Amino acid sequence: MAREQNLTVKSSVPGNTPTPDLGSSLAQDMVIDNFRGNLMARLREVKPEQMHQQHMGLVEITADLYNRVKIFQRGKPTPNNIQDLNASLAKLFLYTNRHFQEEEALMLRIKYPYLKEHQQAHKDFVVRLESIKKQIDTDGVSYIMDLFFLVVGWLFDHINTLDMQYSRFQQGVQPASLPGLQARSMPSPTKSSSTIPSPSSATTPSDSFNPAQFRSKLKNQLQDVGVAQFNRDHQKLMDHILEFHELIDGLNRRRPTSRDWESINRLLGFMGEYGQSHFQGEETLMLRHKYPEYEAHRREHNDLLTKFSLIRNKLIREKNILFAVDLKFFLLEWLLNHSSRTDMQYRDFFRGKGVT
Repeated sequence: MAREQNLTVKSSVPGNTPTPDLGSSLAQDMVIDNFRGNLMARLREVKPEQMHQQHMGLVEITADLYNRVKIFQRGKPTPNNIQDLNASLAKLFLYTNRHFQEEEALMLRIKYPYLKEHQQAHKDFVVRLESIKKQIDTDGVSYIMDLFFLVVGWLFDHINTLDMQYSRFQQGVQPASLPGLQARSMPSPTKSSSTIPSPSSATTPSDSFNPAQFRSKLKNQLQDVGVAQFNRDHQKLMDHILEFHELIDGLNRRRPTSRDWESINRLLGFMGEYGQSHFQGEETLMLRHKYPEYEAHRREHNDLLTKFSLIRNKLIREKNILFAVDLKFFLLEWLLNHSSRTDMQYRDFFRGKGVT
C-alpha cells in the first residue's frame, strides 16, 4: 500500500470554480493573475482522489514558481529573492519525490503493466530538474525560464496523458486500449501535448527548442473554422508564434543585444498589425452576414489587442527577457483558445450562409 502522507497542498481554487473564459480574462491585467486557475481548470482528474489532490499540490508549487518569475521581472534579484527561489525548489524536489514514490506504489499494487516505463519517466524528470537547478546555481536565474517551462510541460504532458492511462487501467481499461504509451518509447516528460505546449522540450541540458516538434504540436491543436482565409490567417499566426519562440529561446543563454531587441520589436510589431488586420476581416464578414455574436466577438478581439499591446510594450520598455514568459503564454492562449475555440463558434453559421 502507498504510505499515507500528507502531500496535499491546499488549493486556493474552490472545487466549484468554473472553467475560466481565457479569451476575456487574459486581457484584464498586465500579468496573468489567474495563472493558477488556468492550470487547475486544465488539470485532468486522475483516480484515486489522493493522486488528484497531490497533482493539485504540484499546481500550487508551479504557481509559486510563476510568482518567482514575476518577482525577478522587476529587476535584479536580491539575496532574499534567491533564498525564496531555493526554498521553492527544495519544496518541489521533496514533493515530487514523495509523490512519485506513492504513485509507483499504487501502480505496483494494481499491477500496472507499464510501471517500469512510468518509473523511467519519473527519473527523466528528476534528472532534468536537477540539471536545471545546477545551471541556476552556477549561471544565474535566467535558467528559471527553463525550470518553469519544464514543470508546466510536465503537468500537462505527464499528468494529463501518462497518469490518465494508469487511472483508466485501474478502472478496467485494458492495456491494449491505452493510447500513446509504448513499452520502449516513453514520451519525454517535457514534451507537452497539452493545450499549452511546452517550448522547452529538451531532455538534456544541451538540447534546445525543436521548431519542427513545436510546430507539429501547435498544428494539431488548430481547428478548421470553416472559412479558408481565416484558416490561413491562423496558420500565419502560428508561424509568427513559432518564430517568436525560436527567437526568445536563443536568448535564454546570453544577454540580448540592441540588435536582438530590434528584431523582437519588429516581429511583435508585425504580429500586432497582422492580428488587427485578421480581426477586421472577421468582423467585416460578421457584419455582412449579421452574425448574432458579433458584439461579443468584437469585444474579445479588442481585449486581445489591448493585452498584446500591454505585454509587448512592457517587454520592450523594460528590456527584461523574463517578460517573454508572459508573452509566450499569451500568444499560445490567443492561438489555442481564441482561434481554436471562440472562432469555432462561427463555423456552422458561415457554412449556413454558404461562406467557405
